[in-house]
Amino acid sequence: MLNIKKPALIMLVLAMLLLVATTSAAAGGISVYVDDRQVSFPDQQPFIDGNARTLVPIRFIAEQMGADVGWDGATELVTIEKEDVEINLTIGEKRAQVNGAWKTFDTNATLVNARTMVPLRFISETLGARVEWDNDTRTVYIYISGSTGPVVEPGYEYEVINGFKVPKETDMIIEGLDTFNNVEIAFAIGIHKPMQVQFDQVRTALESKFGKHASIDKAIAYAGQKTERAQTLESKYFEVNGHRIQVGSDIGNFRVSIIVRKK
Repeated sequence: MLNIKKPALIMLVLAMLLLVATTSAAAGGISVYVDDRQVSFPDQQPFIDGNARTLVPIRFIAEQMGADVGWDGATELVTIEKEDVEINLTIGEKRAQVNGAWKTFDTNATLVNARTMVPLRFISETLGARVEWDNDTRTVYIYISGSTGPVVEPGYEYEVINGFKVPKETDMIIEGLDTFNNVEIAFAIGIHKPMQVQFDQVRTALESKFGKHASIDKAIAYAGQKTERAQTLESKYFEVNGHRIQVGSDIGNFRVSIIVRKK
């Protein structure tokens, strides 16, 4: 019989309780949207695994994305098909066959409560979707190829400020023309509010004037790096169509600034 002294036993029990508590905390509270539709998970919920990757029950996600899912219980093989993409993934492996070619990822699919849990980002991006994570609200947004996602909630109205299409109601602070500083428009993103919706609104505003541009994507991605008030986001500049997009935030600031200036 294993001989464990009382203090060591207490420490072992506490460590096990901490592990369970940590796992439980990571397992809950994750919402998933495909475009503007929230995905419902009737039994097994999404969770973040030990590799810091979000795993989801594949069938519910696949159905929202217009894909078909097959399951071979004998070999524990999952097949996901959508148009010209076929993914074959075996439970427990960190790789999958995509149209016959092997692709690797940094976590593995698993079975939980009889549900097939797969790495969300790998599957979604392989099917041609864009995936974004809002750390504030613990929400995953999946944008199907060709869509921009839920830019604003139904019922929102827009106005135009200096050629930029902006929502009349928003959690952002929006300021217009400042000729002294060559400012065309300025957005202040509140990090204590759902950030993804605000970033989508900024993207819509910028693309309404400049069209789609890689610098817009980079500016918004950089702005999304600040999720806590204590973080500093040093000012960085992105060039687009004769303008400069300045992104930054000071330590202690609840907002991230995205300012568009003429060069």
